[in-house]
Amino acid sequence: MKITAAVEFFGTATDYGDGDVSDTLVWTSDRDGLLGNGQTFLISSLSEGTHVITVTAQDDSGTETSTQFTVIVRPTPPTLQIESPGDWSYWEVGSDIGFYGTAYDTTDGDISAMIQWSSLLDGPIGTGQGYFYRNDLSVGTHIITATVTDSDGQTATMERYMTVADPNNSAPSVYIYSPEWGSQHSENTSISLQAEAYDYEEGELTNIQWSSDLQGPLGVGASISTSALGVGTHQIKALITDSSGAKGVYAITIHVVSSLTSLAREIARESLVASREPEPRPDSPRLPERVALVAALTSESRNSSGGVQ
Repeated sequence: MKITAAVEFFGTATDYGDGDVSDTLVWTSDRDGLLGNGQTFLISSLSEGTHVITVTAQDDSGTETSTQFTVIVRPTPPTLQIESPGDWSYWEVGSDIGFYGTAYDTTDGDISAMIQWSSLLDGPIGTGQGYFYRNDLSVGTHIITATVTDSDGQTATMERYMTVADPNNSAPSVYIYSPEWGSQHSENTSISLQAEAYDYEEGELTNIQWSSDLQGPLGVGASISTSALGVGTHQIKALITDSSGAKGVYAITIHVVSSLTSLAREIARESLVASREPEPRPDSPRLPERVALVAALTSESRNSSGGVQ
């Protein structure tokens, strides 16, 4: 597994008798062996992982000295491009919609055949690079997601918005206004899910279907609550369907954290607030109490040491 990004190596070496001996430097990696020679060079073939680099210099008499340092080459994600459908493209219901994308990885090469395609409305819709067509996508605005993962587990994603329209029936729309996108919640606590949906022909709709990509269906309604979400990052989806089958969808991401983690953060926050609490002003009502406490402690200290009250 090699990287193609060029890495520059540069070093200097000086000998008391011979002066500058930088041109004798020999660079080696415990993973890849000999890398190069001399004061500076570029290399674009380092393998992924942790390298211990050894640099050795030699004077005219053949005496050598060396030093070491560490270089970490991390896996790079693949590149991904959606060629079709176009962003915000418009299709009439029943049309043959072409899906095509390309993906390339530095380590694995062409991995276009591994692209996974999905629609936020209809779920998985296909796999691979070669053109494939779908003419059965739901009426509504789709968020098309292409995802590809290389052999190192690095993932790339890309999205396209497209609309499938029925001339005889406009698709409904839906918007989530609670919870907020990116909000954080403790496990086992009630989370309010609220959305509004509207259809041009039918007006306000309330049969909103809620789901989590981690846990599946959550309930139906314009306003529901759940305390069953497990720890993790959830994509919360609100789906609305009108009486003719046209759909609208909206999605947000929220984070559910362990209640123990939340408790630890709350304790830390309270401790910080307490440590920043200012001392009472001289005219504060708390002052007599503090004076009385000091007096009592002083009295006890005197009694314990044989003093008089």
